[in-house]
Amino acid sequence: RAICGRSADGIGYLLGDSWVNGLDLAPIHAALERLRDAKAFLVDARTNSGGNEELAREVAAWFVEGEVTYARHRVRTGPGAEGFAPAVERRMRGNVAPRRIDVPLAVLTGPFAMSSNESFVLMLRQARDCTLVGQPTAGSSGNPQPFELGNGVVARIPSWQFLGPAGRLLEGSGVAPDVLVPCTPEDLKRGDPILAKALELLRAKLASR
Repeated sequence: RAICGRSADGIGYLLGDSWVNGLDLAPIHAALERLRDAKAFLVDARTNSGGNEELAREVAAWFVEGEVTYARHRVRTGPGAEGFAPAVERRMRGNVAPRRIDVPLAVLTGPFAMSSNESFVLMLRQARDCTLVGQPTAGSSGNPQPFELGNGVVARIPSWQFLGPAGRLLEGSGVAPDVLVPCTPEDLKRGDPILAKALELLRAKLASR
């Protein structure tokens, strides 16, 4: 469920493919421990469609300092556009040193990143020096809940609206990248322009130090 590595010039890389329930995070934590001396870091969030947000929070804590608000949500309580409870903050606490990677961070985003993985992207955005690179995320995090229809059918219906930390509605629009990179399936047959742009940005930051 994860791939990690390091470039020849010392940039760490992590791709987490899912936050599925039961995911064993121990190998990911061990990999991040080995990569703690990276000069900069890439987190590839493009292929992950979500799962258990608690698992995402444990991994994001490697890159975030202190306690932060990363998102909000408001629960459906009645019909119509106004049928929602007041917005609730979603907060996390980052790891303390030495279990923290505090280097320039680039997060790769795209339209297949959704649900709890969009929360993961917003968690990483709270890192001290983070740049989102790529395309907007899906904007789909309705926290579906089961409802019995009385005829033996169970429907899973969205139960909340997903908001950014400042309260902006993200349903249908997603998390916008800081650096937008056009990318088509044809582009990906020849290379990875989003990854290339993120590496370019990180290397420029390292060169300016």
